[in-house]
Amino acid sequence: MSVTLITAFFALLVTSPAPDTGCGPSKASPTICKVRDSVTPKELLRKFDETVRNRLCRAKPDRHYVRAQVTFIFDLDTMARRAAGSHWASWTEKYRDNYLKLFKNFVLKRYVGRLEKRKDYSVKFVSEKISGTKAVVKTSLNKKGANPDDAIEVTYRLEKRGQDWRVVDVVTDEVSLVDTYRSMFRDVLKRKGTQGLLDYLGGQTR
Repeated sequence: MSVTLITAFFALLVTSPAPDTGCGPSKASPTICKVRDSVTPKELLRKFDETVRNRLCRAKPDRHYVRAQVTFIFDLDTMARRAAGSHWASWTEKYRDNYLKLFKNFVLKRYVGRLEKRKDYSVKFVSEKISGTKAVVKTSLNKKGANPDDAIEVTYRLEKRGQDWRVVDVVTDEVSLVDTYRSMFRDVLKRKGTQGLLDYLGGQTR
């Protein structure tokens, strides 16, 4: 079980022109606007949860919007490199580019699916700890009407990029998302080689 760019932290759906905001909108798709207020990691994740939950609870879930949200606050490049482990250093630039593209699609599909399954859960923000450019935010998920003792512990690990906080790992009941991917990819590489990893990632997003 197991969701920025100059102090920006969430995407807004804009349906009319708003030239003063610097978010040149498109009526056909959501536009990522930069909110120029400094926020703490916990505030960032709280807003992320509220926004995503609202879009997923609609009669027709707006998955495109949610994917944009995840891309905006998750540092998928860092997650991809750490999931690759020691293999990253030996890969060519071309292979890395292909891997990064497929990894991002892989994570977005899986993580957005996970968020959809949890839309009926209430979220409690338990604690926040900031140490320099790193932060840990602990949360608790509980399905509505369920026993509080059955709550799921979800911890977000964030790192600062310039003035912005980005999620670099999600730990669910003490299981790291990045560690899980690293173990998974190591097994694929051992059995099928580098091309096999790209084929695996591509196959998971079709």
